[in-house]
Amino acid sequence: MVTIPRILMIAAAVLLAGLYVLPLWQISLEAPQYPEGIGMDIHIGKVVGAKQHDLESINGLNHYIGMKRIEPDSIPELRAMPFIVAGLIAFGLLAGFTGNRMLMLLWLIAFALLGVAGLYDFYMWEYHYGHDLDPRAIIKIPGMSYQPPLFGTEQILNFTASSYPGPGGIVAAVSALLGAAAWVLSRKSRRSRGEAGSRAHARVPDVPVVIVLLAGLALIAGCRSGPREIAFDKETCAHCAMTISDRRFASELVSKKGKMFTFDAIECAAAFIDGDDFDAEDVASVWTMDFSRPGTMIDGEKAWFLQSDSIPSPMGMHLAAFEKQAVCEQHRARLGGKSYRWIGLRLLVAKEWVH
Repeated sequence: MVTIPRILMIAAAVLLAGLYVLPLWQISLEAPQYPEGIGMDIHIGKVVGAKQHDLESINGLNHYIGMKRIEPDSIPELRAMPFIVAGLIAFGLLAGFTGNRMLMLLWLIAFALLGVAGLYDFYMWEYHYGHDLDPRAIIKIPGMSYQPPLFGTEQILNFTASSYPGPGGIVAAVSALLGAAAWVLSRKSRRSRGEAGSRAHARVPDVPVVIVLLAGLALIAGCRSGPREIAFDKETCAHCAMTISDRRFASELVSKKGKMFTFDAIECAAAFIDGDDFDAEDVASVWTMDFSRPGTMIDGEKAWFLQSDSIPSPMGMHLAAFEKQAVCEQHRARLGGKSYRWIGLRLLVAKEWVH
């Protein structure tokens, strides 16, 4: 009989086939000279530029600082990974079709061990590229290394380097969750068969587990849409290229692909979104500093904005953001001006700001 655990296990195995077409990991680099950003997508069998010529651009930059060229054909892991994933898929299908709990557990253990080994290997790959520098490099900074973060964002010279799981990484995480759910539910089904009671009653306890798993999937899907810490006095605005220094006005934009853009003022973020170099449909989230709590990021689409001549915002539109409407109104009563919501602010910037 086909059971829920078997279906979940088969789905977990089949889902891994997505790794053959989706990037497992993504690294992006942003700098004033590359306002649109450059990056690379790491697949299980290849490394390619996020856009055409990006990999060539990265290798060109690496040459100046003494880093080795990234040559996908010389990376043995890329030749082995497609076969390893194929083995996981076959093993998962066997566990799913037989419904054997021990095979499911062994699949999960193998998946976890391969995941840990893969992350460690990726870290060491980044380490060697970032530390084993050519002493004859054109640009040499004593004690400087150029290793990008394994996970997260880091400032390297004037570049903001971001490293996050790609769509394939999300697929792998979902596959692992489905496999774990299959094993947990198979255990519950086994216990239920040994107890008296109707089949319907035996399946009721599965519902909370499924709800928790769905909540976990939702968390994974949205985990990359939040803000990151800004390196004040080091990063530059993605729109106007000025140094970001004031903790009362800085803002961020996260694209649907997980790319981060930072700004010295909320008007720069609004102008960037509605400018010619960015598709407004690609916005995942917008974040801005709470004027009343410098250094605290709030959701820009839920924020309240005040335009007042008494507010010295960096780009001269006199704009400040507040998380609470009441706080915004308190400042408006004291400073004067007019309040807006996010859409109204974008229209205001598009209409009045001289770029």
